[in-house]
Amino acid sequence: MTRKLIPPAHVMRATDNQALWTKIGIIKELSLMAKSVIIYGRGCFLKFLNVNTGEEMCLTLNDHNGNGDGLKCYRGHSSLYIFAYSECCQRPFIYVKSYPDFQLIVKFEAFSDSSLLFSLGEMPHYKVTAWNWRSMDKFAESANELLFENQIIRCSYGRPMYLAQLGVGSTKLFIWDVFTVCKSTIFDKHQVKIGNLKPAPFESVVWSVDGVALYIIDRNGSIYTLSPQTSYCYLIYGSLVLTSLECLTLCVS
Repeated sequence: MTRKLIPPAHVMRATDNQALWTKIGIIKELSLMAKSVIIYGRGCFLKFLNVNTGEEMCLTLNDHNGNGDGLKCYRGHSSLYIFAYSECCQRPFIYVKSYPDFQLIVKFEAFSDSSLLFSLGEMPHYKVTAWNWRSMDKFAESANELLFENQIIRCSYGRPMYLAQLGVGSTKLFIWDVFTVCKSTIFDKHQVKIGNLKPAPFESVVWSVDGVALYIIDRNGSIYTLSPQTSYCYLIYGSLVLTSLECLTLCVS
């Protein structure tokens, strides 16, 4: 006796699809899975056409916490009935699933554009460590001067690679220059220079897309920037916090 395959609720055969009226429009890209299934899609729908049986199935992507929020790109395996797709949202996940039962194989929630993975150790030393996430080999480990329980580390995009480390609720910020040659990784740490600025405590940091500038936001919403090469901090939005002596001077004048 053969078992009839019943697809999940978010997958429908084209003949039973409640969104049958939906038209993909201009198909800009196709992907072939296992040499017999054509994959194409757009918006919130990913369709599968089996050229051997003529059956067409539709996968609906409209839930970030479920099946995915929108469709950005997709690929089918060349010889296996396995496909992958990514969401079209601000923080996308990558899903790898099987066909035709559409069972989830793996869901990638974070990524790296290189083989390096940086970790921050626990108290009391809070060591910064560089790993190869493919082989899980430890490349380098360095002592840490930031002894804060609440810390943020942010890695820049592209090359050269920089690592920003912030003690949340303070103005302590370090930039790590990361040099990797073969299986050796070298850290070069330097502290960000605030100069004559008197900012409120820093709350978060983010790198620019090209990785050449770091943006910092303080508790009052002011934004600062710096270049990793200079390590000097500059105010670009908002206002500085005046001390009581400076306020008194302004009132007298």
